This record gives sequence, structure tokens and C-alpha cells, in this order.
Amino acid sequence: MTTTKQEKRNLERFGCSLRESTGVFCIDWKGRPETQVANARIFALLARVPTEEGPIVLLGLEISSVRPLPNYFYFPFDLKKQNHRDHLSRLAETGEIKLSFLTGKGQRLRTHQLSGYLRGRSAERYAEALQELESIEPDKYDFARALLLLEHHERIPELMQRILLEESVREISEKIDKAVQTVPNENRELARSCVGEAADAFVPYYRNNKKHFLENLQRARRGATLVLDFHRIFADNPEPLITLLSDGLAASLSRSELERLTDLVKFVISLSKLRFKEQPPSSIDSKLSVPELPVGLTAQVQLMAGSRISKDSTSKFFQLIGLEVGGKPGRPTKDYSREYDLKMSGSSWKQVTRLALAERTELQSEFRGCDYDALDYSDQERLKHRIRQGVIKFAKREHKILPSEAAASEPPPTGREQKIPEK
Repeated sequence: MTTTKQEKRNLERFGCSLRESTGVFCIDWKGRPETQVANARIFALLARVPTEEGPIVLLGLEISSVRPLPNYFYFPFDLKKQNHRDHLSRLAETGEIKLSFLTGKGQRLRTHQLSGYLRGRSAERYAEALQELESIEPDKYDFARALLLLEHHERIPELMQRILLEESVREISEKIDKAVQTVPNENRELARSCVGEAADAFVPYYRNNKKHFLENLQRARRGATLVLDFHRIFADNPEPLITLLSDGLAASLSRSELERLTDLVKFVISLSKLRFKEQPPSSIDSKLSVPELPVGLTAQVQLMAGSRISKDSTSKFFQLIGLEVGGKPGRPTKDYSREYDLKMSGSSWKQVTRLALAERTELQSEFRGCDYDALDYSDQERLKHRIRQGVIKFAKREHKILPSEAAASEPPPTGREQKIPEK
């Protein structure tokens, strides 16, 4: 089997290359035992990384011959290339990834199947990237420069970081099944009631705010890792860290913002009565407690916190200390007021999407002038998801009721419902 010059360059750079004629992803497996291919554990996902030059969508692969030392590969898709977009649409629809391990002596073929959840997330991330691409002038999207930014700031293992593997969950389940056999039934029922109540309270929030919830978890994880990195690097010499953080704030915040931040820090420290000095072990209480706010001061803290630092200043500081790759470029956010009104009047998402495609020239250009019914299923779902996200963002931006909240607040219908006919 021969590889083209472009495939060889991709294999050298990414460890992976897409054979566009067959849709197979080639993996550089040279120097590794060919016998390991059959039993190697494969974890794959589609990731979206926003950069200052535009979005990058990439397929990340973690392939482990042995668990402690996995191998990482990735392939970035150029969203300007129609054949790359076609491959992404098929991957998001089927979740099937065909792999060819190039061993130097030949090739070994394997097929990996994404789980239902990861397939759904792939479709969401691809749709989000296309929506972001819409906000960029056609001649402004620079794939090569965006890829350089990604490779400079991101690490593939971080995108694929996880603790639990599927086999780990199976092992945990077996241990719990064995341990719970001796537990009284009333204890199990009480535990189930407790978890069930928590789930009933959380699941509606998760369904309505899944995207933001997951993004906040990702930011929290990166922030915690950054704190641990700072501790590792500056643990024995905190003075450079103080200089780094103080200069970063000075370069990011205005004088008035710095004054408000200083007042807030002084207030919180005096309130909690912290003493940042070494104490003998005998004086340290074995139980840690969170200081409670005295009665009447809660409103004052909220007021001080309310005089917030601007989003631009905060974003600039985070970029300086390495917590962001870059902002999202583009024109002002699109107006989805018409689609919002249609949805709130009772139209289905399919009807709203069909009308948006018929009326929006940029969508007609993207989908080659086809109407909604002429699109294949993956394009219909991708476009419907994009319109839905645009309507929801419009509602949040304008402080309007969300379509999901409106549906939940409506009284149950009496008698037969009159459905709006699908055209």
C-alpha cells in the first residue's frame, strides 16, 4: 500500500492522516509490535477548539497497548474543504471510525465505534464549529494559522483526559454488587431514595443547561490544574509567582477595577480572619470549617461583588496566565428573532429550520441551494441543531423566556391537539 506525499506529511506531523478516497484514518504504528494492534484499547472523540483565526475541529485518538503509557494521535479537519466536511458529517451520523495501522511491514485494519453519547457530542461540536465559522468573513478563516495556534497552546492528552475507563466502571460495579449483598434492604431503599431525589432536582437543570454546565466543569478542571502547576513550579520560591500574578493583573485591569478588587480582597480577608503565617501543629484544629458571614453582611458582600470587573479585563488576564487559547472572531451575533417568534408560536424545530433555510441566503449558499427536504439526514440534523442553538442564544441575550421553559409552563392539552402541517 502506497501513501501520498500529503499523507506522509500528515503522519509525520499528527501521527495520523485521512485517506480521503476511502475515509480510512491511517495511524503511524512504526516501531511498535504489530501484534499489539488487535488488543490495543482505543478511545476517540471529536473536539472543537476556538482560536483567534477560527475554529478547529479535530479527531483525537488515544491508543493504549498498555494502560500506563498510551499513544496519542490526531487529525485536524479544514472546514473550508467540502470533502473534510463530508467526512465529519458521516462520522457524526454513524460514529464509525475506520483505522489502518501502518506498521512498516504492511497495514492492520480495525474499526472503532463511538458510543451514542460521544456520537451526539460529535454532532454538537461540529455544528457549533460551523456556526462559529458563519460569523467569519469567508476570506478571513485561516486554517493554517489556526492550526499553528492550536498546536502552540493545546495538548491532545488534555482534551482526552479522563479517570474512569469502561472496564474501570465494570470493576467498580462488580465490587459494589459484592459489597451490597450484606446490606439491609431498608438501607438500600433509603440510599436509592436519596440519590433519586438529587437526580430529580438536577436532571432538569442539566437538560436545559448541558452545554454551559460542561463548559464550566472544563474551566474548573483547567483552573485547578493551573493552580497545581503554579504550586509545583513556585512552591519553594513564591516571590516570582506574586510578581507574575500582580503584573498580570496590572496589565489587564484598569485603575478603578484594581481598586475594587483590592477592597474586596481586604474585606474577605478581614471577614474570614485568616492568618497567613505558620502555626505550630498543636494549634491547628483537626476539623476544617468555612467561616460564616455575620447577619446583615451578606447583602454587602453581594453588593461589592456586584461591582464586577469587566469581562474584557478578566479575559485578558486569563489569556496572559495561559487559561485561554483565544477569542472567537467574527461579525456581530446573528438575529434569530424571526425564528424565535416562529418557535414560540407553536412551530416545530423542523418547520423553523425549513423556513430559515428558505429565507437565509448564507444558508442557501452553504447547502448549494437545496431546500430542507433535499438535504440528507445528517445535514438536516446539523442545521436544525444550529438553528436551535441560535434561537436559544438569542433568547438568553434578549432575556426572553426559553422555548423549553415555555413548553414546560404550558398546561397539559385537553382533547386532540391540532398539529401544524409539515410542508
